[in-house]
Amino acid sequence: MKKNHILLSASMALSLTLALLIGCSIENDIPYPTVEGYFTAIEVEGQCDASGASTTSATINRTSQTATLYVDDTVDLTALTITKMTTANDAAIIPDASACADYSNFPQTSFSSLSELSSSANTTMDFSSPVNFTLQTYQDYDWTVSVTRVLLQDILLANQVGEVEIDNDAQTATIYVSSRQKLSAIAVTTFNLGGQNGTVSPDPTASSTFDFSSPVTFDVTFGWETTSRQYTVTVEQVDDGDIDYAATAYPWTTRAYLDGSITAGLTPEVQYKESTASTWTTLSSDKITVTGTTYSACITGLSAEITYHYRTNVDDEEGETLTFTTAPATPLTDGDFDNWHQNGKVWN
Repeated sequence: MKKNHILLSASMALSLTLALLIGCSIENDIPYPTVEGYFTAIEVEGQCDASGASTTSATINRTSQTATLYVDDTVDLTALTITKMTTANDAAIIPDASACADYSNFPQTSFSSLSELSSSANTTMDFSSPVNFTLQTYQDYDWTVSVTRVLLQDILLANQVGEVEIDNDAQTATIYVSSRQKLSAIAVTTFNLGGQNGTVSPDPTASSTFDFSSPVTFDVTFGWETTSRQYTVTVEQVDDGDIDYAATAYPWTTRAYLDGSITAGLTPEVQYKESTASTWTTLSSDKITVTGTTYSACITGLSAEITYHYRTNVDDEEGETLTFTTAPATPLTDGDFDNWHQNGKVWN
């Protein structure tokens, strides 16, 4: 009897120990902290602003998780090198493998310059379409980086009317000139059919005039390419009576801005008056800016909520009379600062 009692006690002790162990097990249900992963800076070769005029920082939007960049026309978007890419909170950088020139050697941590990376690192990617990145902290954050190439194709001929019409898919360009312009001898001021960094052969700016009496084929090489493509350029005459020099008005309260088209080489004269006035006021020439085949003007000293007439005259020919009305002068609430009151210790 005594022996059985001892065995029973040992069995009970083992069961109790197992129950205690099971009851004391700890489940790790504490969530990971939320740490946002986002880009703080991205730079690429040939980076510029949307106008192509200067360098600028990437536009980074944490809400939409996007980054937007612009590059000049020397850059091949299919093989673009990233020169700087930094993230917040040490987020790891996981690019879309299909866009990488060498995914296995793309750095997965922030870098401020290429000199920080090993000699085997490769940051070249295909940005011909937006590229997806995943930034990893304790969570994954999906970002999209878009790069746009700025291609500035501008052409300016003597007596040109309006902007050149360029179809890069069809590889054609159509230019209109005044009927007073002889097609066989046109002075060419600018002919950047290949962009700011491209080349055109033959170069129509190399001589004082160029013959456009029939369509001309040019070999055009863009700045990011080594092979040329052929563009056909056609110049057509427009009857002077069909040219519209009227400007579009953008009125404010005491001023109005005007934008319009002009034949290259001509100077517009802008006149305005109140709708009830009998005489016109001629806008000073220093208030008018002509750029190629467009012009802009600013009329100041106007009165609020008044209807004005305006017109653009060219070569002593009176233009069409148009109308705009200035905006009301809405007073700013308490803008005179005459009514003060005190809320606690602060004057309002």
